[in-house]
Amino acid sequence: MIDYITREGDMLDLICFRYYGESRDYTEAVRAVNPDLAKYGPILPNGVLVQLPELPELNIQQTTIRLWD
Repeated sequence: MIDYITREGDMLDLICFRYYGESRDYTEAVRAVNPDLAKYGPILPNGVLVQLPELPELNIQQTTIRLWD
């Protein structure tokens, strides 16, 4: 588990993107480990401890979107 101390203006999805290289699905996993983060809202204040668990690469399925038929 890695401890991350927030800086002014940090958001959980941005922290996950920086650490894991992806935010989708990782954000929910980190939120499960840090349930108290919800009380701060989307923009975290300076100095909040966020624990980043070592997560295996999540099985994220990519969906192909066709803009034109």
